[in-house]
Amino acid sequence: MLLSTLRLCSASQIVDVQFRVVLTRTEHTAEDALFYRAYDLRLTRERALSLQRSWTVMHPIDEQSPLFGMTPETMLEQEVELRAMVVGLDDTWMQTVHASHGYYAPDIVWGMRHADVLSEDPSGSVLMDLRKFHDLEPTVPTERFPYPR
Repeated sequence: MLLSTLRLCSASQIVDVQFRVVLTRTEHTAEDALFYRAYDLRLTRERALSLQRSWTVMHPIDEQSPLFGMTPETMLEQEVELRAMVVGLDDTWMQTVHASHGYYAPDIVWGMRHADVLSEDPSGSVLMDLRKFHDLEPTVPTERFPYPR
């Protein structure tokens, strides 16, 4: 879904990696007071042994998801922010490393997914093409998710 993370250098690896994503949005209390509520998003996979290849963090949008039924318009109205964090251990220096990034409602591109940065050459070696790091590809619209329109 939201974040592609790559191995940082060939001399070391990031190991024992943990991913977290939190959704924050404006809500109204029973007394009609406005406040920001945070939801920990359930991820299909929250841990990885290492970041040897690219990684896409995914959250299933089902009836239990705070994203269920949202549209681009409701995300803007509720001032939705997604905050993604990755934490791991550099295996050379044995130091904790981390990165986080915020995605705001206007930043979210509906009906698209990240392009795959991995491919194989004719010999079977895996290639990582970082020129595709920010590339997006359209998804196929479905009845439950009719984007792109």
